[in-house]
Amino acid sequence: MTLRDLRASGLILLSAVAVACAEQPTGFTGSSTSVVAGPGATSGNGPGAGSGGRSNNDGGSASGNGGDSSSSPDTAGSGAGGTTSVEAGGGGAPPQTADFTLQLDDPGPDVDLRDNVDVTVTISENGYAGTVLLNVDELELPGDVVATLDDESVTLDGIGTTTVGLNFRTRSDTVSGDLGFTVSGTAEEGSSSVVGVLVVHPTLTMLIPLDLADFEGQTTAFGDYPTMVSQPPGGISGDNPVTIRFFNGDVVDHEIHADNPDQGFPHSQMPIGPGAMDGTPRDVNQAGTYNFYPHDLNPSIAGRIVIQ
Repeated sequence: MTLRDLRASGLILLSAVAVACAEQPTGFTGSSTSVVAGPGATSGNGPGAGSGGRSNNDGGSASGNGGDSSSSPDTAGSGAGGTTSVEAGGGGAPPQTADFTLQLDDPGPDVDLRDNVDVTVTISENGYAGTVLLNVDELELPGDVVATLDDESVTLDGIGTTTVGLNFRTRSDTVSGDLGFTVSGTAEEGSSSVVGVLVVHPTLTMLIPLDLADFEGQTTAFGDYPTMVSQPPGGISGDNPVTIRFFNGDVVDHEIHADNPDQGFPHSQMPIGPGAMDGTPRDVNQAGTYNFYPHDLNPSIAGRIVIQ
């Protein structure tokens, strides 16, 4: 082989090596694991290794080693590393629970006929913050008992207690006895409630009005004419009477004339002073009609009670 032939063979061999090198990727010879491509740049650091990229998990950064080389351990690699992305978790405070509680200052309030009584509802917030809607569920309350809340919606801040007034009002013909009720508070996260019993007594107080003498010839001085009263549960009797009282709201003495002593509705035994309750007991023991008038004034100032 001549020198020319040797040179030609050398050139061919160099060209083949050059082509082979051009087909082989330069730099990083390992593989990187990337869930989502990120902006973090890495540089090779040792055989077949590179530093990891920046994680996009809520703005935090993380570093990691590049992939391991499948090439010769003598090959040092450098290149852009991958980024590892982790889904951002939900942040913020945990959801609230309706852990507020309701209490009654008097779970068994007493009230007479044609009268009213106030109860206080206390809401212990126990860390709950938000709007609570209040309601009175009249479990056993008849339609002639009116329950009224001062506020039907309150906003709690999670600290301490909040109070709301509750009023019960009866009529003269409200059936006496134990009447159940429930006060409930409802929020988006749940509800809480408290149970009470309204005790209605078969006792009716008739008011002698101011300037009673001006009602001559009228039947409206003592309220409705007639004033209707329901018998107590179990029926009216001497052991289960309806008690009638008179309160003098005038500025002068008065006496009440009544003609039914055998039925428990007698004449006043003494004058009723201004701002005082009649000292004569009147425990009516039979159903029926009971007429009365002020004994010291004209009989035309009439009153009437009907127990049925």
